[in-house]
Amino acid sequence: MNLQTTWKHYNARLLTAAEIEPRLVAAWTELEGRALHPNAFLSPHFVLPALKYLEPAQECFGVFIERQAAGSRDLVGVAWLRIRKPTHRFPLPHLAAFLSIHSYLSDFLLDQECAADALQAIYCALRRAGQGWHGLYINNASVESLYDEALQATARENRLRWHLVEEWQRAILYPTQAEMALSEYISKRRLKNYQKSWKKLEEQGRLEWALHWSEANNIETGIEAFLRMEHSGWKKEEGTSLLSHPHEAGFFREMMQGFGKAGRAYFTEIRLNDRVIASTANMISGRVGVGFKIGWEDEYTGYGLGIANEIKLIEHAGQFSRLAFIDSCAAPDSYMNELWPGRRKICEGWFSLTPIGEAALQAAQFARKLKAGLQNASRGKESHKT
Repeated sequence: MNLQTTWKHYNARLLTAAEIEPRLVAAWTELEGRALHPNAFLSPHFVLPALKYLEPAQECFGVFIERQAAGSRDLVGVAWLRIRKPTHRFPLPHLAAFLSIHSYLSDFLLDQECAADALQAIYCALRRAGQGWHGLYINNASVESLYDEALQATARENRLRWHLVEEWQRAILYPTQAEMALSEYISKRRLKNYQKSWKKLEEQGRLEWALHWSEANNIETGIEAFLRMEHSGWKKEEGTSLLSHPHEAGFFREMMQGFGKAGRAYFTEIRLNDRVIASTANMISGRVGVGFKIGWEDEYTGYGLGIANEIKLIEHAGQFSRLAFIDSCAAPDSYMNELWPGRRKICEGWFSLTPIGEAALQAAQFARKLKAGLQNASRGKESHKT
């Protein structure tokens, strides 16, 4: 692709993964650390392996915004997008914010010192690319980012209107709330069951919970132990484990190695007689922790190891005091909602990029409302009959 545009003293480059040089990857990594809203799923350690193993790289491109000042260029914005053909939901060519099959958060990376300007440069670049994109779909985005006042003002200035499709909440853990979670939030019944199961495991030998920070010299051990357990039991039988698909296992290894070498990967492990029987794989972006995947030995399924691992993390939350919070990345109906008391709002929706795109989104919104109204009316008639 390799298209370039400028806006004021901001330079935008539209590049495919194959066109990204090591210097830009290094700048991208630094930007992630100072982003207004940190996002591990937009880290080069995640995106590049995902494009290599999981997603059609030929359909994706990155927008890289550099601020030119005093003879230097600083990377201040990164957006990864996928080109999409017309669908029944949006009958025009459009873009979608990057979201792989293993991503749990989308949106953009914007330098906290000039976030609005960086976003403005992204919007200008998309319009000047001349590709006829009429909309931008964003799923699994944080409300705190999309509804940021300055960023919303930038969207309005560019005549981009947000069309909300759905909004939900997911569990997060503030380390400062750990004591409250154990004493007030988690039910006494659940805590009692956890303590009972832990005691039974202790009868089988030396039992311990460990926080395993992975770096370049020890990341492989944590990765392979996790893959072994995640491939155990029902996930193996249903073919949904990472090891069931070599390309997904390849992605996981390369992605965790990248975060591990940067000192931003960790595993929480339950060990019985020095053997890991449960593990969670996690990353860090800025001051935000990300709960990515969980696994345990099928042999110990009846001991509630997934819940035990999370409660142990709460008990040792002091070790995460440098983090603002940890995102569970869990579904709205997950048991994590009964363990972690914090919440963050996540949403799905569309931005219109052109007048015709706006008309298409308004028509789609009207059709959804009409369909919902007809369904409600139909249910009302059936209820009246009975």
